[in-house]
Amino acid sequence: PIVTIIGAGRSGRGMLGEMFYQEKNYSIVFADIDAGLVQGLAEQGYYTVEQKNLLTGKSRESIVKGFQIVDTVNDHLKYITYLARSEMIATALFPSAFDQVAEDLAEMIRMRKEQKNDSTAAIILGGNFVGLRQYLQRNGQPWKATNVVTPSPSIVSRWRAMPMRGTAFILFLFFLHPHTTSSR
Repeated sequence: PIVTIIGAGRSGRGMLGEMFYQEKNYSIVFADIDAGLVQGLAEQGYYTVEQKNLLTGKSRESIVKGFQIVDTVNDHLKYITYLARSEMIATALFPSAFDQVAEDLAEMIRMRKEQKNDSTAAIILGGNFVGLRQYLQRNGQPWKATNVVTPSPSIVSRWRAMPMRGTAFILFLFFLHPHTTSSR
């Protein structure tokens, strides 16, 4: 199964990427708007994650390799194709990227419908900063505007305090079920 992680920064790679890598049964695709980051990760082919147990102070390093990376702007069709083929999609974004990713998810849903892709996909919306909850409350679910799909969401709202200079990460989980498609 493919997991596409939108946002290849510290939380995307260090938290989500490492988590899926440890599962060992996912093909990982990172997608990012930063062409320099995409090129650097593609050339290097790996990255290192240090995990520190906050209770004991012990650290552990792991090397993540064997992933794909795509530029969301310069390789947009390839990026949307990866999204459409993914069983899992996860984001690690700042609020300024929410609108664009909502458009990308809507495009992915249209592609899945055109391809008659009837598999279920889990979408984990994660924000690197306080603001995702307010964005969803203000703008609604991003795909409602597509008139293509009305998913039945299962929402999990959990704060996870990260041991990185007081940043926070919030997650919402949605399941895109093919049987809920409509052509409103």
